[in-house]
Amino acid sequence: MKKFYVPVLALLMLASCSKSELADRDVKSDMVEIKAASNALSIETRQTRAPFEGNISSSNQLEALVLVSKTAGDYTTRYCEGVMAFSDTSTPASFATPQYYPVDDSEIYLCGLYPSVAADWKNISTTADYTFDGKTDVMAAMQVTSKKSTAASAVPAFEFKHLLTKLIVEVKAADDAAVTAWGNIVGLAVIKGDDSKVNSSVKVTLAGGEAVVAAFAAPLEDGLSCYLAGSDDAVSATNKITLTTTAAEAAYSLVAPITAKDNSKPHFVLKVVTNNGGTDLEKEVPVTLQKDGATLADNTQGKAFKITLTFKATDIQATASVTPWGEGGSSDVEIQ
Repeated sequence: MKKFYVPVLALLMLASCSKSELADRDVKSDMVEIKAASNALSIETRQTRAPFEGNISSSNQLEALVLVSKTAGDYTTRYCEGVMAFSDTSTPASFATPQYYPVDDSEIYLCGLYPSVAADWKNISTTADYTFDGKTDVMAAMQVTSKKSTAASAVPAFEFKHLLTKLIVEVKAADDAAVTAWGNIVGLAVIKGDDSKVNSSVKVTLAGGEAVVAAFAAPLEDGLSCYLAGSDDAVSATNKITLTTTAAEAAYSLVAPITAKDNSKPHFVLKVVTNNGGTDLEKEVPVTLQKDGATLADNTQGKAFKITLTFKATDIQATASVTPWGEGGSSDVEIQ
């Protein structure tokens, strides 16, 4: 899995003063402000929910929820918590509302979660639960440790990892006859992963900043929607994909990872709905991922896969190949 190191940057707004041990405390001369810095420059996501292309920078920041505890691995009671904005600078940054290390030099433990809205993360303790929707990237950074006496020489840095799998859908028509036969794409969803209904929630282990495949749950009857490339709009009759004979990246969905196996069952199944002259045509399209010319047999977490749907006048088929989320894969499918 590709890992991304990002700065623990400015703008930590205290989100839970009732649980903070720092509330209403005067700043003393022996108190050291909690600061953090960056180890690296890029990550494949953005603060808006559409997937990000490019690097984090001061003008393209990523916001994450940061939890701080005095108990290793357990964030049931927080020393403080809030939102940090990440950028590509290595300059140590403070919280917007300054927070300070314990003056007794005891250790504190910090972990990071994305998205940044604290209320969306449930049951925070040694783990935290999040429900995702297909357009929201979910990331976590494993716990780091710091204390007052070492803060100046060893600024803590987070390592964020993608917990989902990104499916990128490219579409094209084989010829003009296929365009006439199928019309526009007015619905697109991922309905199965590893021969089961796709899941919609994850339980993140905070100490490790990780979620194994078994940590995903809450299967969806209708699957996860796909969204227009570069936007938060689900593919629909209003937000349709116009089919042409030129291949184009059209949509994406962020889904629960699977452990792909080299077997006869598809790794994912898409539901494609087209409309031609007012009549909806619906088809389930199996997708088998490929890597280096062979069927994928690997965990898909943190990776991106390009799925090319080629529409033919008689059928719809698909093929897939692997492209990581920085180094993913892909698949090609023909639809006849």
